[in-house]
Amino acid sequence: GAAMDLRGAGSLIVYGDILPSTLDDTDFGSVPTKTGTLDHTFTIQNSGSAPLLLTGAPPVVITGPQAVDFQVTKPPTSPVAAGGSTTFTVRFAPSATGLRNATVSIGNNDIDPDKNPYQFAVQGAGFVVGRESLFPDSQVGADVDNDGTQYDLGVIFSSSINGNIVALRVFSVAGDAGAHTGWIWNSDGTALAGPYTWDFGGINGWIYLDIPPVSIQAGNQYTVDITTGQGPMHDYANIAGILTDAGGNGLDLSYPASAGVFINPPNSPGPPPLNVMPDQTWNGSSYLRDIVFVPAGSTAVFPVMAVQGNANPIPDGYSSPVATNNTYFGVSAAGGGTADRSFVITNSGTAPLNLTATPRVAITGPQANDFKVVTEPTTPIAAGNSSALTIRFQPSALGLRKALVTIGNDDKNPFYFAISGTGTNAPAPFRIGAATPNLSTGDILLTWQGGTPPYQVQRAMAVTGPFVPIGAPQAGTSYTDLGILKTNAAAFYRISY
Repeated sequence: GAAMDLRGAGSLIVYGDILPSTLDDTDFGSVPTKTGTLDHTFTIQNSGSAPLLLTGAPPVVITGPQAVDFQVTKPPTSPVAAGGSTTFTVRFAPSATGLRNATVSIGNNDIDPDKNPYQFAVQGAGFVVGRESLFPDSQVGADVDNDGTQYDLGVIFSSSINGNIVALRVFSVAGDAGAHTGWIWNSDGTALAGPYTWDFGGINGWIYLDIPPVSIQAGNQYTVDITTGQGPMHDYANIAGILTDAGGNGLDLSYPASAGVFINPPNSPGPPPLNVMPDQTWNGSSYLRDIVFVPAGSTAVFPVMAVQGNANPIPDGYSSPVATNNTYFGVSAAGGGTADRSFVITNSGTAPLNLTATPRVAITGPQANDFKVVTEPTTPIAAGNSSALTIRFQPSALGLRKALVTIGNDDKNPFYFAISGTGTNAPAPFRIGAATPNLSTGDILLTWQGGTPPYQVQRAMAVTGPFVPIGAPQAGTSYTDLGILKTNAAAFYRISY
């Protein structure tokens, strides 16, 4: 019978393979979004004794989350003679930044029914033209939380051309939260740029901090380092051994062997002293500290996304909600109270900013159901423009309520920040109890319940007013209007709170 095998870059691709690799061309690497393309050619071999029929129509089908980004540009021929082969070509053309995934399926008459269809996963990463980073968005680090020591973790890098660093980038893990400090160091241990303070954490993903452009020269080595956070275990992301060998991003950035370095500050946690950059290595590790680089003379245009609340910035990955930037919604009554907070998404770049997710703004996390988007931002956001976002907090229970706001986009994808609010006991509804006259003294005793103090009693001589405050604002829920019936046949009251 027929026996189908598949190869990419000369390496066997096992049927059912779900782990794309550059070794067999199933990982297409980084390609510019919307304008770039990359073709990989795969070979179908028939090692059996009968013709191999490709039974699908078309013979190669691509499905999966981002199938539209992968296209068969040259289909294979069928049948494939015993001992023969045919090729097909897949083109990767990412429509958005970040990791793009799909599955390739080939129907066939292999003697082994498990090979029908012959399936394997492919992936690639999209990036914005003109901006480069050491690691692709698809790089994911494991959470390291094995002690309570604070570290400065860095990566050594260089560029083959002159240009500017315009952002710091880091893969955050959920336990890595609080204030961090970032630096860029020269090879002689002097500080080139920094310190940059950055509150991030509580998520798993790549996050960014825009910085003023920092010029670097071709062929020089630099180190980017970012401290661990303030959690008790000082979590950080790590991939053991990934930088054992020298490598690069396939464009202009590269790193030497054992480029992952660190400082373990002596005696107490804290940033390193000036002129002391990370210089120790452990297991060639990648701590996933990264930079965003723009080559000198680049004519590419791209968006630059930022978020503000109450006119104050909210950095990507922000993890410590406060009232000053509207990320803390304050106190609302559980089971009925609401609080709305407004945010502004700005685009200070030179190209439109596209909000790429559906929905454009997602809310996840422990108490996500207590928050909802009531005003969704528009997309695209033109260069130099902004769009408003409003989120409503409606607590369903008492205590602190937490969630995470995620905004998919073609700049910092996705953009994250934490929000929170506090649920409290709902006040009882306000209700007038009684207005009880005392005919012997002329007094009227007013009683009420509910509402929230202070209360202000107001009196009028006619039902239509005017009402005038009597007495001082008070915390109590009763008031005696002394002797009023001795001078007036009737009185009308209002109580405000």
